[in-house]
Amino acid sequence: MVSDANRVAARIRALGRRGLLLLPLLLSSLVLSACGGDSSISLAAPGSGAGSAGSGASSPGTGGSSAGKGGFGASAPSTTTTPNTVVATVDPSGTVTSFLRTSQTVNITFTSNDGNPVTGLALTTDLTTLPAGWSMSSSTLPCESVSSGAVCKLTLSYTPPVATATQTLSLGFSYVDDTSAPQTGIASIPYAPTAHDLYVVNNGNQSVTRCPVDSTGVLMPCTSQSSIGLNGAQGITQNGSTVYIPNLGDTITTCSIAPGGLSGCTDFSGGVFSPESLAVSGSNAFIVNGTGSVSRCHIGGNAMLSACTTLIIPGSESPHALLINGSTLYMANNSGNTVVMCTIDSVGALSNCGDAHSTALISPTAMAIAGSTMYLTNYGAGGQSVTRCTIGSDGTLSACGSSGARDIEEGLAIVLLGSSAYIANNDGNVVDRCAIGADGNLSGCAVVSAAATGLSSPIGLLFY
Repeated sequence: MVSDANRVAARIRALGRRGLLLLPLLLSSLVLSACGGDSSISLAAPGSGAGSAGSGASSPGTGGSSAGKGGFGASAPSTTTTPNTVVATVDPSGTVTSFLRTSQTVNITFTSNDGNPVTGLALTTDLTTLPAGWSMSSSTLPCESVSSGAVCKLTLSYTPPVATATQTLSLGFSYVDDTSAPQTGIASIPYAPTAHDLYVVNNGNQSVTRCPVDSTGVLMPCTSQSSIGLNGAQGITQNGSTVYIPNLGDTITTCSIAPGGLSGCTDFSGGVFSPESLAVSGSNAFIVNGTGSVSRCHIGGNAMLSACTTLIIPGSESPHALLINGSTLYMANNSGNTVVMCTIDSVGALSNCGDAHSTALISPTAMAIAGSTMYLTNYGAGGQSVTRCTIGSDGTLSACGSSGARDIEEGLAIVLLGSSAYIANNDGNVVDRCAIGADGNLSGCAVVSAAATGLSSPIGLLFY
């Protein structure tokens, strides 16, 4: 220990002023030596830049610093931390599409990429300045903390008012990562409107016409679908990618439907008798027959009908049209000027059938529902009009009266799109359109477009 101290003192004298600066380190070496540790230290003479292979030293000859300066060969350990980020997941994924004037819900969920918390998540985009057709439905932002167990969610609604090319909605957001550093991000949502097609079933020439609908709701030039082989067609009903067309010739034509039109049409027969109208609930199809009865058929995985049975429904009087709203089936009695309602259970059984308490009807032929309002077209003498009723919480109808629609000639079908009602004008070989007011009344009824040619006693309408 004494000899070590002597050597240290001699070294300090040799280094002069620089030795005083190194005194703490030299004293530490004495302590290590006293404890049996390795006390070797690489001390370079001024300007030598040489190093030695001591404990914690760099490779021999480097000295751990630039040549001519000398120094220690030791290096401090380094650590690198990658900050976490916020991930925004959009549902539905890909390009968000919606029919014109039809709402599509879009959910954006925010979470951290590694499950660890990020804090202070907030939107930097002003939701009051979203592009046309976009609006906020609900939001949990700003969020104090976001992690695997605490997500943040924004729900938007997209209702395209006009046709446009594909565009992108960019939502900016800010947050603080797990290294306490402020960060920003952008959620990009591509979107595009989808144009509707109006399918018109023609009773006059037993055909189906497809008419594109422009951004204002006007029908564009129509084209006839390829030969389908209808036989007394009465209407058209969609169920997913399948449409059903009842024929008075005791068949139901089944076709696939896609943006390009109808295809793969086949006829079903057996258990239906001059079918006039069809409505779908789950795996069951209910069919009004021209004989006055109602059939229930099973819908298979291939959308084909089978196993039809005849139902006895109290209160039916020459029923003509069917409509299903949730778990309620409505049946319009053409000769009884009434509407019968039934409850449908999970297996398609009907119960609690009775009068829906409708009034102001004259041979009702078709029905359509918008929210809590039902519209019914009347075909009876002097009653070529549209009745409007309010649907109660129990499904019954009340406050039935004139909808205000005028100049409707033999309206045998009615469909709704946005703020318009489209009615098949069977006698005039045209489709009329009426504006739906805030109070639910119809007004301004007129032929929707002279370009919609090729119609022949239209009897069924379907928007796709």
